[in-house]
Amino acid sequence: MTGIDRTIAAVGAGRSPGPAPPARTGARRASAASVAGGGDAARRAASVFRRKPPPRGRAGQSLIEACLAIFLIGLIFAGLFQISQLFAAREILYHAANRSTRARAVGFNTFMVQKAARVAAIPNAGPMLEPEYENVDVPLQQAVQNMAPGDLWSWVLGVIPFSEQAQIEKARIPYYLGAVNWWQADHTLDYAHWNGLGVSTVEFGDMIDATVSQEYPLTAPLHRAFYAGDTIDLAGASHIENHYPLYLESVPGIW
Repeated sequence: MTGIDRTIAAVGAGRSPGPAPPARTGARRASAASVAGGGDAARRAASVFRRKPPPRGRAGQSLIEACLAIFLIGLIFAGLFQISQLFAAREILYHAANRSTRARAVGFNTFMVQKAARVAAIPNAGPMLEPEYENVDVPLQQAVQNMAPGDLWSWVLGVIPFSEQAQIEKARIPYYLGAVNWWQADHTLDYAHWNGLGVSTVEFGDMIDATVSQEYPLTAPLHRAFYAGDTIDLAGASHIENHYPLYLESVPGIW
């Protein structure tokens, strides 16, 4: 019998109906339990997505990995820079070989041919030893000390490059080529890596072959990571027609 039927029966019998029993108590309890369960699930989901601090033992791992990556990238760039220098040095040796064949083709002796090759290979010759000169750019030093970085950058971009050492070299080269022996030549103009320069010419028929070789120093940082030595052998060659026999005679012991 439902609650309504009991109320009707009590009124018909002359009794007052008692309090009705609570309706759907179990449903309310189930609803409250489901709400509580939903809150717990939400808290658990939030705890899953909450960022946890890294363990203390791995705190510096990212810094170490970044340092290793920067070191490897720098090593690769140093190797690429050294390779680009080697390509440029070989092209200079080809130019020196070409100057040697031209000097020989017009009748210059071996001493003059070697001097011509040395002058052409000055970009590969390293620091200048003779004459002694300290290459210091005083205006640039003053600008670095007195100007802000941005102003310094703008000023450098607008400056026309000028080298006092280059002017000294240009003035000394004619006197070097005109030297009558190696003592006079070496005291006129000399460089650190000229001694490692080799020049050879071969004549066959009406042609001349010249080869200019050099023990080129490796200057890039950590170059031993790529190559076992501190120098590498480079060479340039040239092949040209020989025409000095048409108007000159070779003198034994001079040519």
